[in-house]
Amino acid sequence: MIRSLKRREILRGWKKIQEVYRTGEKINGKFLRCYLRLETGLDEGTPNKPLVCFIVDREIKKAVERNKIKRLLRESYRQQKYILLDQLQKSNLRLLLIFLFSPKKNKNVRLPTYHEIYEDVGNIFQKILEIKT
Repeated sequence: MIRSLKRREILRGWKKIQEVYRTGEKINGKFLRCYLRLETGLDEGTPNKPLVCFIVDREIKKAVERNKIKRLLRESYRQQKYILLDQLQKSNLRLLLIFLFSPKKNKNVRLPTYHEIYEDVGNIFQKILEIKT
C-alpha cells in the first residue's frame, strides 16, 4: 500500500476550514484536538479520501518549532491514514479533518516527540472509528 500524502488530500480554503470548525465534532487527544465532519452525497467521480488540515497555534512563538510540529503531524497521519481509508472505501462518505496543536496554559511545556504525536493520532483515529460506526 502506498502511504503518501498528496496535495489533493489537503483541506484548503478558509471557508471550508471554518465550516468544519463550526459544524464538526471535536475529539481531544493528549496533545492534539481534532475537528471532523462527514460529507455525504458524493458524485461517482469524486474520490472519498479524507481531506486533512494541520494547524499549530501561534502561542508557539518560534516558526521553526511550529513547522517541526506540522512535519511530525503530517508524517504520523501519513503512516496511519490507512486505518481510515479502509472504512471509508466501504461508504459514500468523505471525512474532513483538522488537527490542531495548541499548547496547554503552561507556557513552559516541552514539545512532544514523534512517538507521542504518533500515539495521539492513533488514539484519535480509534475514536473516529467508534463515532462513525
